[in-house]
Amino acid sequence: MKIFPHKYQGGIGLVELMIAMTLSLVIGAAVIQVFLSQRQTYRTQDDMARIQENARFAFEQIAQDIRQVGYWGCSRKATIVNDTGDAVFNDINDKTIVESAGNLDLVFLNPQPVGSVGGPSLTGNAPPVRVVADCSNATMFKSNNVPAGYPNGSLIYELSSVRYAVSNGGLTRAGDNLIPSGVQGLALRYGIASASGWAETYEDAATVGTNWSSVVSVEVTLTLRGEVVGDQEFKSVVAVRNRLP
Repeated sequence: MKIFPHKYQGGIGLVELMIAMTLSLVIGAAVIQVFLSQRQTYRTQDDMARIQENARFAFEQIAQDIRQVGYWGCSRKATIVNDTGDAVFNDINDKTIVESAGNLDLVFLNPQPVGSVGGPSLTGNAPPVRVVADCSNATMFKSNNVPAGYPNGSLIYELSSVRYAVSNGGLTRAGDNLIPSGVQGLALRYGIASASGWAETYEDAATVGTNWSSVVSVEVTLTLRGEVVGDQEFKSVVAVRNRLP
C-alpha cells in the first residue's frame, strides 16, 4: 500500500466548518424571515379582502332597498290613500325612511307585481298589505278585494318593510343575517333636500327630527373588524332617487 506524504493530504478545518455553519444559519434565518413576512402579508391581504367583500355585499343590498323607497306604481308623486284600516299607514311617505334606536327602517313596494286590476283574483287567508296604483293614485289595502276606481291593467304590489340592525356582532336585514360576525357599528346620516331638491348637508337622526319625508340620500358607515387588520371603516352614500328632482 502506498502512503502519500502528509503534504498531499487535505480536509476541512474547524475554522472552515464554523464559517460554513454560520453562513448556513444566516441563510436559514433569512429564509425563515422571508417566509414569515410573506405569510403575514398573505394573512393581512386575505383578511382585508374578506371584510371588503362583506362591506361591498352589505352596501349593495342596502342601496337596492333605499333606491326603491318613494316609488308608488308608475309614479313617484301619486296620491296615496290608506284603506287598510290601520292608522300606522297614515302619512306613509313620512315613514318610508326612519331611523329608530340606531336601526334603519325602510318601507317600499316589492318591485314584482302580484297581480293587476282585471286579472286573476287575489287569494290568501291572511293578506299582506298591498298597493294598487295607476300613474296618479295609489291605495293601500289589506284584503283580497281590490279597491274600486282603478282601470284594468293597474298593477298591484305588496308592501315590504325591512330593518337594518347590528345584533350580536352581525348586521341583519329584516332579522336575517347579512354579515354574520365582525360588525362593530352601523352609523347613519341623512341628506335633507335643499331648495334645489338636492342634499347639501348630512345630518344625524336627531337633527332630522320628524322631517323624514325630505331625506333624499343616506350616508351609511359600517365598521367591520378583521382578525388581522383590526377595525376598518367603510362608507357609502345612496341617493333616494325617487325623491330627487
